[in-house]
Amino acid sequence: MRKQSTSGMGRREFILLTSTTALAAAAFGKDLLPQPAAASATAREFSLGYVEPNASLGGTGRGLTPNVMAVAAVSSGDGNFIDNGAKVSVRGYNVMPKSPTGRVQMQLIVQYLESGSTRVDPFIAWRYSRTSGPASPVSFLVPVDQDQNLHMLFTSDSEASLARKAAQAGQAGDGVSRREVLTGASASASLEAGNDPGSVKLTLMSGKSDPKLRRGYYIISPVGDGVSEPDWSRYELRTTENGMKLFEANNFAAGPAQLEYLILYIDYFASSERDKIRIKKTD
Repeated sequence: MRKQSTSGMGRREFILLTSTTALAAAAFGKDLLPQPAAASATAREFSLGYVEPNASLGGTGRGLTPNVMAVAAVSSGDGNFIDNGAKVSVRGYNVMPKSPTGRVQMQLIVQYLESGSTRVDPFIAWRYSRTSGPASPVSFLVPVDQDQNLHMLFTSDSEASLARKAAQAGQAGDGVSRREVLTGASASASLEAGNDPGSVKLTLMSGKSDPKLRRGYYIISPVGDGVSEPDWSRYELRTTENGMKLFEANNFAAGPAQLEYLILYIDYFASSERDKIRIKKTD
């Protein structure tokens, strides 16, 4: 019998490192991630902003110092994520339940790519609804070494979109249930459905087609149904007593941004955390 100590770890051990990420394991198995039906010509359902990890977040009283940019301005990915993996943390959010264009519900789903295939294992990382409110902040780990991408799905519904889905459910007939239409379920959950309007793919690959994966803050804001694409250069990300919030110019002073959003911070999976896992095997 020979004991072998290994400093590395397998994919499952990586995902199961924290108790929050352990929730992802409950979703593993043969069930595929429900996704909205493909709509290649449909515009994105969200806008994506980015803030550098070393940006000043303290605010300057009444003044405004914009520190947000459109994610398209990030020109390259950070290859260090290949060896380290990504640790994603929910840092803040804003919802406007009394707004006529406010979202009734929002949801962020992380897509863990199965080894050697395009199948994904879903992990509902964060959700909000007007009836139950927002979920608590959470951190989770995502390997990015297999295809050098971090895959997520951001979905949201306004009163208008729910009305459209209800109408579709009424026309669906016996072949598709009302719940399947309203929840956006489809028979396939392949990553080949990356053209879905709710698909968020952050990549380390070169090229301009997808937003790049780097350390820093990513801000996801739903658009459509009366909500326009935000001009990210007008906003400042700040740390407040209620978590991280966006501010904008309001009557020549800085005030809370009048848009809904979810703030994520993406960093390396720190080596100090990685070294906590030592897998011992007995031959």
